[in-house]
Amino acid sequence: MRIETLEDIIHACRNQHQMLSDTLKQFTEESSSERARMLFDYLSSHEQHIAQLLRRIEETAEPKALHTWVYEYLTQQMEFSQLPADAFAGKSADEIVSMIFGFHQQASDFYRELKTQDDALSIRDVLDQLINLEQHEAMLMAQSLNRFHDM
Repeated sequence: MRIETLEDIIHACRNQHQMLSDTLKQFTEESSSERARMLFDYLSSHEQHIAQLLRRIEETAEPKALHTWVYEYLTQQMEFSQLPADAFAGKSADEIVSMIFGFHQQASDFYRELKTQDDALSIRDVLDQLINLEQHEAMLMAQSLNRFHDM
């Protein structure tokens, strides 16, 4: 997918969260460990929830902001890399969790860097929403996973 506008970025990120959810759901079904199934089920549901929140942002954000061209600000350092569907193959549960947190951090950093590149208030508001969403959801996930590990 070629990223040219802020809407493209949100769409790509939403698709990535959906792909993570689908992949984790598959891991839930294939896992022989009850603990792993519970973990992957939680993570799958959480990624699905984030994808839905991103869809709401797409639906409610100001069209002017969504249609803002951002491709000129995208640099090699800001590339929005997506995890391939087979990225988790052969990985332990802890490695998968680490990769998911890494993705959330990368998305937050990407939005933050993009925010420094454009002075338009409308795009900055949407980017603030995206940054807050990624940070808040990662925090909720971390808290839930800490409780999960305490069980």
